[in-house]
Amino acid sequence: MSRERAPAPTTSQAADLRQQFDSGFSRAPRTDDAEVETLLAIRVGPEPYALRLTEISGLVAGKAFTRVPAPAQALIGIADLRGSIVAAYDLRVVFGQVGATQPRWLALTATDTTVGLAFDHFEGHLRVPRATIPVEEEAEHRQAGARQVLRVAGIARMIIQIPSVVDAIKNASVMALGTKEQ
Repeated sequence: MSRERAPAPTTSQAADLRQQFDSGFSRAPRTDDAEVETLLAIRVGPEPYALRLTEISGLVAGKAFTRVPAPAQALIGIADLRGSIVAAYDLRVVFGQVGATQPRWLALTATDTTVGLAFDHFEGHLRVPRATIPVEEEAEHRQAGARQVLRVAGIARMIIQIPSVVDAIKNASVMALGTKEQ
């Protein structure tokens, strides 16, 4: 039994193939950023969530918080971040959970007033097609500040709407101040 071999490429064909192969590493992968959503996979208590990368300005780990008296139950303290003081709010409390330990991670909001949203675990970076994210979940799956569910690798993650969470924190603080003054 004889096997026929394909003819060996010529020197110029080999050079062309090598150039195409090498140039593939010098170009950025093609993705249309308008069609892709970039998120951070996190855990708030035991629950999986996601944060839109466009809605945060930074991510900090292991920061100590200085406790301050405040009307907002979710306020766990203030943190010094490179000379700036940032109020830190526990997302577990915002979402109605109870936490026995201090959260390790702090996402800095990209809102008019930067606040820190504290959570327990950072699980990774996600890039998903926008078409896979539903516009809004049905009412029974909603909670304050999280109205969309992203399903990735068999895990359903609520997407935290940071502007809504910041508004809820502000409203809770105003309500607490109003009840104390009466």
